[in-house]
Amino acid sequence: MAIGEDVGFWSYTHRDNDLDHGRVARLAQDISDEYELQTGDALEMFVDNRSIKWGNEWREHIGLALKRTVFFIAIITPLYLRSNACRREFDNFASNLRANKHSHILLPILYVETPAITDPDYQDPIAQLVRRTQYQDLRKVRLSETNSSEYRRVVHTMAARIIDIGESR
Repeated sequence: MAIGEDVGFWSYTHRDNDLDHGRVARLAQDISDEYELQTGDALEMFVDNRSIKWGNEWREHIGLALKRTVFFIAIITPLYLRSNACRREFDNFASNLRANKHSHILLPILYVETPAITDPDYQDPIAQLVRRTQYQDLRKVRLSETNSSEYRRVVHTMAARIIDIGESR
């Protein structure tokens, strides 16, 4: 079964994207492109700056997208854990995850060194859930050129995982 529209949710801070010169948003596009290359089907991931149109009430639009979300990709950074909006998105998805364990998947990406994740004594509930979940570690790979084999291999692996999720539904 192919994954349909608005089942993926890309959760990140705009500030992280700005500080890394657009590479966070580029990663979302690269994963979507790799998915389409491997399947022939488009992967429509909810990315707020692409999915919310001018004039839409953004909180309501995000809430509706989260209700349809099957997989939630959280770009974990220190700023992400400090962002009230990101924490709200994560908490909302985590509630759905608890209620529907088999139909919702958390796919965290550790984007930069984040002590709350790497320190097992850190008591943040989001950090604790991420630590209990197999996450994709991009701390070194994110520094690679987007056309490098190392970066492309990781993007390929993430897209393949999303394909697996769709096939198991």
